[in-house]
Amino acid sequence: GKAAVMSMGAPKFTGVVTITTTGNVQLPSLTEITTTTISLGTAKSEVHMPSLKTITGVVSVSAEGTVFDFSALKTVNADVNLHGPTVLSLPELAESIVSASVTITAPACIDFSAPKLSTASTTLSLKAAAAKVTVMNIANVVTPSLDITNFANLTDLTLTGQESNLDVSSGVKLVTLNFTGKQLLENKLPGEDVQNNSLTITAANSALKNLVLSADNYLGALTVSGSAIVNLTTDGYIINTDVKNNGSLESFAFGHTHVQGDRESTVKITGNAKVASVDLSSLSKVGTVSVTDNAKLESLTAPSIDVLATSLATITVNIYGNKLAGTYQAATAPTGTVTYSAPIITGATLSSFKAWINANANADQALPSGIDRTIAKATDADAASGSGVTNNGIIYHMDLDEVPNPAGTKVTLSSLMQADTAATTGATGTNVDNDNDGAAGGGVTTGRELATVAD
Repeated sequence: GKAAVMSMGAPKFTGVVTITTTGNVQLPSLTEITTTTISLGTAKSEVHMPSLKTITGVVSVSAEGTVFDFSALKTVNADVNLHGPTVLSLPELAESIVSASVTITAPACIDFSAPKLSTASTTLSLKAAAAKVTVMNIANVVTPSLDITNFANLTDLTLTGQESNLDVSSGVKLVTLNFTGKQLLENKLPGEDVQNNSLTITAANSALKNLVLSADNYLGALTVSGSAIVNLTTDGYIINTDVKNNGSLESFAFGHTHVQGDRESTVKITGNAKVASVDLSSLSKVGTVSVTDNAKLESLTAPSIDVLATSLATITVNIYGNKLAGTYQAATAPTGTVTYSAPIITGATLSSFKAWINANANADQALPSGIDRTIAKATDADAASGSGVTNNGIIYHMDLDEVPNPAGTKVTLSSLMQADTAATTGATGTNVDNDNDGAAGGGVTTGRELATVAD
């Protein structure tokens, strides 16, 4: 009849099995099947095998089967052909345990989800125009279309545990990429460059607007260069972050931290014309921060001062060519009646980085004892060089871009510092106590210049 339901209580199929019915298939106790063909005579029929864990032979279901419950399926060791479903969810499916690859064919499927599946021995053949795929790991990182045949037509891709360096440039229709890199340091001794996986997004992904890295993400390197991304969200753990020349990037929700046991982190954010705000405070154990030439960047917050890289890491900071605001009060030259007063620099970004730089100045190689990295005293000959340290250096070049001059025109901080001869001369006219090495340009570049930044 029209509402026929085929059901049975056997836990396994053995041999070759053929099922023909005009209704649904209900097999709640079935845990394993071999070669099985299911022919359904009614459109939009359902196949329910909620306890099925293993497929050992080729399985084919006719196009009338559009709803499937394979919620417990873990292992597929032979080809599976499901001709009807547009949505297919296999939440427990993992990598096949066969020497050769198996293929899951679902020619009508536009939404496929198997968050525990690696494609190392499984090929997905979905509808040519499939919109959405979720898997754990794409094994063929150079040519993903060999693992997901319609990769070039995907618009939404989620990876829950990518192991190797994935090239997504052939995903020319991708709009959203949700990415989680696998933790490679797990169960390994700490060491530099162990977490060596990477993700690179370039101009080839011209349709990609949204990139989201999850809280469980681990990456050695994230590079987003010349892309069309509008919204970038990072979370989890990343060593090197390089976001450059992304003309459409408007929102950068920076939320990741360092990878403990590997190298110190680096951050480079350059030439992104529309980004207005970046907050690096989630990131700890940082060695390099370079934020330059972001035309609309008005707000920048330094990394965490609570968890620092050891003094084995050289600290390098470059900040200039943005739209960061502040003020500059020039020094007062000494006379017979006037006492010298140092210049005063204000600006939220510089205050933030001043605290971070000073915290790094006293970082140890091996707490609680070890080699300290400390800034030289004011009486040292190299006090104005910015390199007065007892271990690896702290090198910084920090400029502001929207600082009013005496006429009210907004100019760079470095230009005002260069014009301030009183600060360059200092109280005694020697480099021992000058508060401005501004003749060399570059904004705040020395310890004494940093001291003139208001907290």
